[in-house]
Parts: sequence; C-alpha cells; structure tokens
Amino acid sequence: MDLLNYAYLLLKPNIGQRYVKEIIRRKVKVNRCPNKFRDLIHRDGIKIIPFWDKKYPHFLKKVPDFPVFLFLKGDESLLAKNFVTIVGSRKISEYSIEVLEKLFKEKKKFSKNICFVSGLANGVDSEVHRHCLKKNVPTIGVVGGGLDRVYYRGNSLMYQYLCKYGLVLSEFPPGRKFFKGMFPLRNRILAGISEKTIVIQAGRKSGAINTASHANNYGRDVFVIPNNIFDEDSQGCLELISQGAGVVKNIDDFVNRIAE
Repeated sequence: MDLLNYAYLLLKPNIGQRYVKEIIRRKVKVNRCPNKFRDLIHRDGIKIIPFWDKKYPHFLKKVPDFPVFLFLKGDESLLAKNFVTIVGSRKISEYSIEVLEKLFKEKKKFSKNICFVSGLANGVDSEVHRHCLKKNVPTIGVVGGGLDRVYYRGNSLMYQYLCKYGLVLSEFPPGRKFFKGMFPLRNRILAGISEKTIVIQAGRKSGAINTASHANNYGRDVFVIPNNIFDEDSQGCLELISQGAGVVKNIDDFVNRIAE
C-alpha cells in the first residue's frame, strides 16, 4: 500500500477524507502520485502517519471525523505523550500573558510525559509554544493547510522552531490549496487529540470557542481561565463558564488540571 498515492488524492479539491477511507477500505490500487509530489514530501522531511499506524494519536482516532492521514514535520516521538490543548485569542491581553508566565514558572510540577498542543496562531497560541520552547517542554502545533507554507503572518519563525525542536502536524498534504473551512477543520484536531482543552481569553465567535465546542461534542473536558468582563475578547470564556465548563481558580489549580 503506497501512502503517497493515497495522500496525493487529498490534494484534489473535490476528494475528501471519506472518499480516501473508502478507497483504503476496498483496497483499491491508486497510481496517481507524481514525482513532484513525492519529491516535495522527501525534500521537506514530511512524514505521513495513517490512521492505522500505532503512532497515530490514540484520542484523535476516537473521534468520528478523525483525519485519514497526519502530515508531520519534527519530532514524531511526541505523538506518544499525554496531550493538553491550550488555545485562546490572537489579541492576547497582559492578563493572559501573566497567567501563562506564572503557569510555566511551575514547570517542575509538570509531568515529564505532558505535551502542550496549540494552533500556532498569533497571540495565546504563540505564547504557549514560546514558553514550551523556552522551558524545554514538549509542544505540538496543529496548522490549517499543508506543511509547505505558513498561513500566519509574522509566525514563520515560530513554525521553523517547532519543526526543529517540537512537532508541527496537519491533515492536509503539501500543495493543497487553501479553502475557507481549513481552520475549523484544524480546530477539531486540536480538540480531538487531547483529553482536555483549556481556553485562555476568547471572543464569542473565535476559533478557540470553536475548538471548545468540538471538545464538548467529543465528550472531552473543557476548562476556562476567568477573564475580564469588559473585554470583548473574553466574552467567549464567560459564556463557556455559564454553559458548565470547568473554571481554573488559580495557578495551582491550573497545574492540577493539567496533571489530572
């Protein structure tokens, strides 16, 4: 079975993962993968993990709409870690910066097997990745789009650091054209890969709230950092609390939530 052939099918605009799953189920032979695509995969050091591989994240495979393949750059051994997803606003507040600074000062209390997952966007996501890299804590960035390009302006350096010292993954093959629904699809991976999702500062219609919604639908735990009632980029967190999300009361509680 040639993974590159099946992966190449995902480049086609009208072919989704269900179609590819059906091809795999029927064991249909596919011979469409051009040399250019093969060369790109090998040149950029991109690895492909199919859903039947033992390395495929355990909790992600439990969700009904799990990706057929994961495309990876970086340290694939991180896939064996225990994941905690932390997401939040791209317009990070001083309060959120302080919360993360104080959290990572407690790094010695983290389990050695913990790995923080975020979306490699500007703001809270980048701050999470930055602290992990600085403190030598394992971290994974989940991106929307193929690994041959960076979709976040000003974040290409963080992307490169994660490829070198952490891990970046996507369900899309390199060369896949961008489409509007890529980031909501990315959010379901952020939610599905972890047992817990922690939201730090999020607007009502933000990607972080979309991630929390996926986590709720998957029956995963969702926790929220209480935030400023006057801040529009915090109203989503307050709504999650009103809907029954767990509340992180202080930094010790934050560490305990991660360790549970």
